[in-house]
Amino acid sequence: MFARYAVFYTPIGALADFGAAWLGWDSAQGRAMPHLAVVGIDVAMITATPEIYGLHGTLKAPFTLARSGDPVHLQQAVSDFAHEHATFDIGEMELRRDCDSVALRPAIGSAASTVQFFHL
Repeated sequence: MFARYAVFYTPIGALADFGAAWLGWDSAQGRAMPHLAVVGIDVAMITATPEIYGLHGTLKAPFTLARSGDPVHLQQAVSDFAHEHATFDIGEMELRRDCDSVALRPAIGSAASTVQFFHL
């Protein structure tokens, strides 16, 4: 069987609520939501592809485990990492074009734009 894994951050609070309304999908609840009404923009059409992923931040892009890899070990390693590292303020964010999509990213020149995440 071929399996891919990824490590994502999913927000809570106002950002999560906005993302659910924008994308039409509430990841935390696992259910469809009404899209935001924006005059002159077909929000459902432009968010059809990202809707299936929900609002998230990619910490580690999709990957496959090594032959000796174990999903339970991966989950434990990510959990351990999260518990061993303090939260931080990512600072000012901005919308930027990212290949064929739009992404909310740390503002260029902010300290957070140089943050290095972990490698599995």
